Parts: sequence; structure tokens; C-alpha cells
Amino acid sequence: MLRGRRELALLERARLLGDYSVRPSDPIFVNAASGTTGRPERTVEDLIKAHNEDKVSKRSPSTQASYEPVWRLLRDVLGPYRTLSSIGRDEGRLLFETVKALPRGLGKVRALRGLPVPEAVEKGRELGLPTIQPKTINAVYMGLLKTIFQWAVKEQWITANPLSGLLVEDDVAEADKRDPFTTAQLNEIFSRAPWKPRDENPRGKPLHFWGPLIALFHGMRRGEIAQLDTDSITEVAGHPVILVRAGTGKRLKTANARRMLPIHPELIKMGFLAYVRRQRDAGEPKLFTGEEPNSRGQWGDGFSDWFTRLIQKQSFEGKKLGMHSFRHNWQDAAREAGLHGTAIGQELAGRSKGGDSSNNYGSGFSTAALAEASSRITYPNLDLSHLYVEINGQ
Repeated sequence: MLRGRRELALLERARLLGDYSVRPSDPIFVNAASGTTGRPERTVEDLIKAHNEDKVSKRSPSTQASYEPVWRLLRDVLGPYRTLSSIGRDEGRLLFETVKALPRGLGKVRALRGLPVPEAVEKGRELGLPTIQPKTINAVYMGLLKTIFQWAVKEQWITANPLSGLLVEDDVAEADKRDPFTTAQLNEIFSRAPWKPRDENPRGKPLHFWGPLIALFHGMRRGEIAQLDTDSITEVAGHPVILVRAGTGKRLKTANARRMLPIHPELIKMGFLAYVRRQRDAGEPKLFTGEEPNSRGQWGDGFSDWFTRLIQKQSFEGKKLGMHSFRHNWQDAAREAGLHGTAIGQELAGRSKGGDSSNNYGSGFSTAALAEASSRITYPNLDLSHLYVEINGQ
């Protein structure tokens, strides 16, 4: 009865808007109208449920959470009982146009709470709310929608992906989305607490001291740093290295992110290996004591927020300056060192694998070659000598 009322309401709404092309989407009524009998066709709700059951065990909590608004979109725009056989390119474009019109903060803006997605879009237009960014459209909504429908193609539930090729053009160049720090800004950052005066454990957070330095000299992502175990620091072929890897409670952004990084000479001068020894001697399993993932399984959120507040206090000029800016600094330094875009440079950055298959950790490069390449990352005119333990006798 409820399904019948829902179908009737949808049809009446379409008629009021002058659209007489809308037909029942619930398979019960589709089959009744066509005179067919037997097993109902698979629906949008069937697709959501089956795809989720197939993939949920392989997803991180944050990835699983990212599917929630996409499922809501499918249910609200196409209807949960819409048959997959009735979804074609027109429906794909309808989803695409709806995604492009989604207001930012759809789940947070009070005026939009509880509204079906199409109504939330209209309300957002009335209120003049900004819409989501091209990166969110392409990488999140359209990316996940295509993944769901491509799974249906693979399972032979449908013959073609109705969203194939639908993307918005992002007119903001990748290099313009976030700035690296200038040399003057780097000198200013590391001339303040907790680096001057030196405090390796500010408020019980050693990550606050070492995290930015590791990011600067290795281009590591905040989550990769925050989740490091003490035994992630080891020695291979006579070189101290950081093993970036997944494991119990740990996630990597991509498969390519798994890599071995010979520790940069600057970090060794600053006493990083001595810090690691202290953690190991104390029996600490985590390299940075007290760090935990958030509710979505992501590491380093609190660390990143702390660093953003630190930067904001200094009123630096630049676009979206924060922890990830260090990765941009590293990329610029790699470019100056002739590593950018090379196989070994991509290996160090955790972007793709290169080289032959002879390496002892699977990258194709010897530890010595990786160490030599890593040591070429330098920052002229950046003075960190006050952190050298050999000079300071610490």
C-alpha cells in the first residue's frame, strides 16, 4: 500500500509540473503495466545493498561513510524501486546535473536538513548557497556513482554504465589549489615553539615536533606519519629507513603509497633516530604516543587541525596553507633535484612504482639508490641548525 501511494505521489507531482513522460518505477507496477510476471527486475535498492555487501569488508570506515550521501542521492533522485533496466543515459545525466547543483554542507545546513536531495537543491538555489567544488563532484560523487554502476556492469545486471564520461571541467590548475610554504615562512615556522626552544614532547604530543619535519623532508601525508609504528623505523642494507605500510588499524591512501624511505640526513642530524630508540626502549608500539584514528579510521586529523591553527596565528599569505603544503614543498624540491616525474621520484612520493623487480622491498630500486635520491631533497636558505643535536650537544 505504501509503495503504491509513493508511486502515485511521484506521478501526480510530475503531472503538476507538466511532465507526462514519467512512468511507474516500482517493479511491481512496472510488471503489472507490461503484463509480465515472474521474478521482479533488480532495482536501485537491490544495487545499493548488493554492492555494499560485496565491498564493505574491504573499505576503511571513512570510505564506507563517503558512500552514504551517494546512496541517498540514488534513492532520492531515481527512487529506491526504480528498475535498473529503465536507467539509461538520460537518468545518468539527471544524476550528473543534480550532483553539479548540490549545495555545500548538504548535511550540515539547518535549512536543508531532512529534505530530499532534489528539494534541497532547489532550497539551496533559493538561499543562494554555493555549490560543491569540481573536485568533490568528480572525485567523490561521480567517482563513487560510476564505481557502483560499473560493478553492476561487471555482474551483468546492466549492459552499460549510464555515467560513463560524465565529468565537470576543473578550471583551477592543480598547482594553484594549495601553496607550498615560502622559505621565509619555513624559517618563521621552525623558529617558534615547539622547535625553538626545542620541545620534542609538547603537551605530550611528540608528533607536533617531528611530524612537520618528516613531512618537509619526505613529503609524507599526515595520516602516513601519524600512524607510524615504532618498528616502522628499521635498517635495510645499512640504511635507516621508514617503512610506510598498511596493517592492523592502519590505512594507506593508495597501493602505491606503500614504500620504503631512507631517512633523510637532516632528520638524523636533528636526533630523530635517538627519539626512535627512546620509544623502542620504553616499549612503545606507536612511534608517536597518544595518536589514534578518528571515527572514520583516518589518522592525523587532530594533528592537522593543530598545525592549521599554528599557521593561522602567523597570518601567512598563501592559498590553503597547512600540513599538506609540506608535500608541495617536497615536490618543488624534488623538481629542483631532477627527481620530479622520474620513476625513483614517484617511488619516494608514493605515487607510482618504477624500476626493475630486483629491490628487497619491492620498489625496483636498491636502498642505496633511494637513499642517494632522498638526500638530494634540500631547501637552500632554510636554517634548521638550531635543531642539530650534534651541534647543540643534546
